[in-house]
Amino acid sequence: MLSRLRERVLPAAQRRPLEELAEILDLSSGDVRTKRSAFWTMLALSAVIAAAGIHSDSTATVIGAMIIAPLGTPIMGIALAIVRRRGQGAIGFVVFGGLLVIAVGMVFSLLLPTS
Repeated sequence: MLSRLRERVLPAAQRRPLEELAEILDLSSGDVRTKRSAFWTMLALSAVIAAAGIHSDSTATVIGAMIIAPLGTPIMGIALAIVRRRGQGAIGFVVFGGLLVIAVGMVFSLLLPTS
């Protein structure tokens, strides 16, 4: 019964082995340099877009910045680490990513004139 339910919820064609998931979600394995540079670049750009959206009072722009932000990968990496009972640095990426976004917002608020 449980296997039938699992097959209906997640067909075999959509399942991935743990090793493949770890390769995708762990920013500390595989091509580390490319993964990390893409993460930090996308996060910084999304922070700039969000700051511009807040400055221009554009809700749609802020939502667009949230869509661009790559924080989903390390958050899912945390979940995978919990399931596998292994420590990962994904929590650091989430924490430092949040701090980066706050810092970019603070810089924009200091540099841009207020109305």
